[in-house]
Amino acid sequence: MSLTSRLNVAALQLPGKVWVGEAPREPVRLLGSGVAELDLLLGGGLPRGDVSEIVGPRSSGRTAIACALLAAATRGGEVVAVVDLPDALHPTSLEGGCLERVLWVRPPNVRGALKSAELILDAGGFAAVLLDLDTPLARRLPAHVWPRLRRDARRSGAALIVVAPHELAGSFAGVRIALAQQQVLWSRRVFTGLRIQVLPQRSSTAPIAGGAMNFGHR
Repeated sequence: MSLTSRLNVAALQLPGKVWVGEAPREPVRLLGSGVAELDLLLGGGLPRGDVSEIVGPRSSGRTAIACALLAAATRGGEVVAVVDLPDALHPTSLEGGCLERVLWVRPPNVRGALKSAELILDAGGFAAVLLDLDTPLARRLPAHVWPRLRRDARRSGAALIVVAPHELAGSFAGVRIALAQQQVLWSRRVFTGLRIQVLPQRSSTAPIAGGAMNFGHR
């Protein structure tokens, strides 16, 4: 016997939306990376309202991809934030973006970086928050950090993008992509970009296709 045949749900006068059985799934809003090849591999971009990780060793293209995403968002009129723990961001990294739509924070330590990310997410109004945790100390973060940040991201509707050498968020990352540098690209002794390998590790929103792509100046 079904629930509806045993109980007059309408008579309960429950506040808010009510479903019997599984709630309908809402479409995932994606934030495009601004790089056509990467968006194709990601199934459209990174999910808003969730945690995404971009991991890989230095010179693997992780920061360049994150900056390209932020620049693309600001070109579209969105506001973004960068929590720059390693103090590695340079304004020229956001080439083609609108710096007036970028909130840039340089926290003094890991605790300050996490607190900054939480405050920015709680404030709302940001399309993306980049949390750069390129430090060995990030491996010692307590387990309760990630469910809290994911909850904040969902509440704010922002894409929380964690950049780190290694996986940090575990199962609380809706999307995780690993990058590996394959080749440095040169043209007449001038650096023009990188050829990188995108290795899918986790996605709860759309299939991630692995593959190689060129990234840099065209």
